[in-house]
Amino acid sequence: MKNLICTLLFICAYIITNAQTHLQAENAFGGRDVDNAFSIQQTRDGGFITVGRTHSNNDDVHGNHGEFDYWVIKLGKLGGLQWQRCFGGELDDVAFSVQQTKDGGYIVAGESNSNFEQVTDNHGVLDFWLVKLDSSGNIIWKKSFGGSKDDFATSVKQTKDGGYIVVGGTNSNDGDVTNHHGPTITTDYWLVKLDAGGNKQWQKTYGGTNNDFAESVIQTKDGGYIIAGNTNSKNGDVTNVRDTIYGDAWIVKTDAIGKIQWQKTHGGSDYDQMNSIQQTKDGGYVSCGWTRSNDGDVTGAHGNYDFWVIKLDSIGTLKWQRSLGGSEGDLAYSIEQKNDGGYIAAGGTGSNDGQVTGLHGREDFWVVRLTANGNIKWQQALGSTELEEAKSVDITKDGGYIVAGWTGFQNNNNGDVTGTHGDYDVWIAKLTETAHGITSKNLSPVNNLQFELSPNPARDFVHLAINSNKTSALLQITNSNGNVVIQQNIYIKKQITELNISKLQRGIYTVTIIAGNDVASKQFIKQ
Repeated sequence: MKNLICTLLFICAYIITNAQTHLQAENAFGGRDVDNAFSIQQTRDGGFITVGRTHSNNDDVHGNHGEFDYWVIKLGKLGGLQWQRCFGGELDDVAFSVQQTKDGGYIVAGESNSNFEQVTDNHGVLDFWLVKLDSSGNIIWKKSFGGSKDDFATSVKQTKDGGYIVVGGTNSNDGDVTNHHGPTITTDYWLVKLDAGGNKQWQKTYGGTNNDFAESVIQTKDGGYIIAGNTNSKNGDVTNVRDTIYGDAWIVKTDAIGKIQWQKTHGGSDYDQMNSIQQTKDGGYVSCGWTRSNDGDVTGAHGNYDFWVIKLDSIGTLKWQRSLGGSEGDLAYSIEQKNDGGYIAAGGTGSNDGQVTGLHGREDFWVVRLTANGNIKWQQALGSTELEEAKSVDITKDGGYIVAGWTGFQNNNNGDVTGTHGDYDVWIAKLTETAHGITSKNLSPVNNLQFELSPNPARDFVHLAINSNKTSALLQITNSNGNVVIQQNIYIKKQITELNISKLQRGIYTVTIIAGNDVASKQFIKQ
């Protein structure tokens, strides 16, 4: 009896932890011109903060200063617009990164080409532009950093001392920038440390004589910093680059004052780049971006660009890598680690084969849930018949996900997308792995997917009778540890799908079928 109770409790726990996902809510924000989101985070009040750029000055957008402005949007718990702010000058200003600060306000980083209205002290062409906001979106301070060439900030984080670390790229070798490694027609990683008031404490450039672009920075547990991006240099600070035309992923670890402790290049003979990096619970790192290689560090490529996820140990040694996608372009921009040790990654896909199912149009959001060892737990394509690209994902307090990017170009009020305004809109999608969470609209999708599984228990084969309005789907079989042991694309119009399970060990398994937004799961016992 005790063994039976334990088995039932295990099955119940497994059913909960192996839940699939669905689109819980979505919202489009913008005006009648181009509006994009590049970063999103859940705030401590349960709402959300997102930043990007806007060329509009109507509908949801008010106060644009010129061309593109920073656009900061605060959403409530239910996804509704609480407030929005435009920041900038007469030329283009684009915000790429936002974080809520310890005082309840926000720090925003990006690039500015302006030197008028809210932007002052521009050093020449593009500058890093940092804006500190209070909790209501009012400016506390704003700062420009750079030299006489282009300087662009891609990522900002508040540091343990209450200051800020900012990373991006620089072509300058004057003004705030020193020790650029190559000619100023090429770009270096540029790391800038600020105090709590936005004053520069120190700065460091990293790279070689070719281009080096930094996309992401975090402060590490030891008080130093880890930076991810791309390099096609083969000298200076950079070693072991395989491809100097398009470059390799480049990871740089520094101490608390920016001195390099180690640096590693990862990739193959084609284009490899990292766009997001996080420190993992084991003290190592996970990073995502894209690869067009299928050699060197890269295996399992599907064609064109793939999502590329790499897991590193604490000194940057590659532990595993995963190429994810289909035969078209699949680009990852953001990754976070879950409490169970797995990962959630988001970006864009133009594929509808390989590991991608349910593509709605030319390009969709693609959200991929990975286990701790990098295997796909589920994937979901979200979008319309037009173009969607996800730039940022955050794990929400209810265990779900908030994803931000954009939708466009026209006639895209279909599929998962509603309420668009113009050319391109900011598009926010809320996903859930549970039956609980926020809803901003009555968008609980009808599940048009059912299937029957027999026999159960089974020894060598199971047969699936599937009923769906889709023609194809992704089929996964996971074991009791949540690892995917069988994964394949299936053609639903076949009346019966037969699966060979003869090589599986005895135990409890779950069959999951994912067809677009529809998901269905059933368990069986392998004898």
